[in-house]
Amino acid sequence: MSKLYIIETISQHRITFCIEAESKDKAIEYLEQANFESDEFGQQWLGQTVISATETTEENYIELFDEITDYLKHVPKERKLEYIIRPKTVSE
Repeated sequence: MSKLYIIETISQHRITFCIEAESKDKAIEYLEQANFESDEFGQQWLGQTVISATETTEENYIELFDEITDYLKHVPKERKLEYIIRPKTVSE
């Protein structure tokens, strides 16, 4: 019988900007400003890194779902269960 697992990952992208500045340090400083807004001219997805994998129960999944996506707490349980990925190769 299959089990439920909460898998947490970090997804990484390489994003490329071109910044006009007096020096490399000034360009980096500009980029690191909290309210920096500009368009990148290139982006490449570098993949995902798994940072945790924990067996869980349906009840704990629902609690975590409500904690992480509190704006969807009102959604019926049946709808929340639809977010569980069920690969076709998983046999019951």
